[in-house]
Amino acid sequence: MLVFNIMSLGVVSMVYLFFTTLTHRITSMIVGEAIGENVQQELNNLKANGEIYSLVLKQQSRYLVDKSISSTLFGNPEGTVLVTVVTNPHCGPCAELHSRIEKLLKNRERICVQYIFTYFKY
Repeated sequence: MLVFNIMSLGVVSMVYLFFTTLTHRITSMIVGEAIGENVQQELNNLKANGEIYSLVLKQQSRYLVDKSISSTLFGNPEGTVLVTVVTNPHCGPCAELHSRIEKLLKNRERICVQYIFTYFKY
């Protein structure tokens, strides 16, 4: 005959709860990670779809700007294409953009790039 006392019942219960909780946590992490990967993949697909990008871009607020807003101009100040860059001089991704702008301006007479410096949290 098997006899359990309160102490052994408590130990068995604790071991059972520990492994049940551990299994639940591991399962949640695996499922959550898989869902996160799926969401990231769907987001990347949306970004790569030019039609969706155009639709979202057209829905954004538009701000009319001209060369009088900023005196920091690069390229041809009389150029017919004005590119306005709102930037933070202390931002890493913004610094990467600056080198891309330099490449854009090479051998292009029609482009004027205007920088508007601001501070924003990223």
